[in-house]
Amino acid sequence: MTRTNREMGWHLQRLKSLCGNKLARHGICVSEHWCYVGDPVSFVVLDVARCLPFAAECNRGVWNMMLLAIVLVHAALQVQH
Repeated sequence: MTRTNREMGWHLQRLKSLCGNKLARHGICVSEHWCYVGDPVSFVVLDVARCLPFAAECNRGVWNMMLLAIVLVHAALQVQH
């Protein structure tokens, strides 16, 4: 089952609204309840976790966009397999 860009966009918007228009520090929402958790040092997706603990921690740094790119690549690889 693949997620459309529209669905992904909705989840990202939802997380932004929970997080004061900033993405969560270490995670990006991929569904209503779950987000990918990334490692800012090695730039890899580590795990999937609940969104809410991350929604409270916001960051204005570049890491959020890096994680978004990582998540999109990770999701694309999952779809191929």
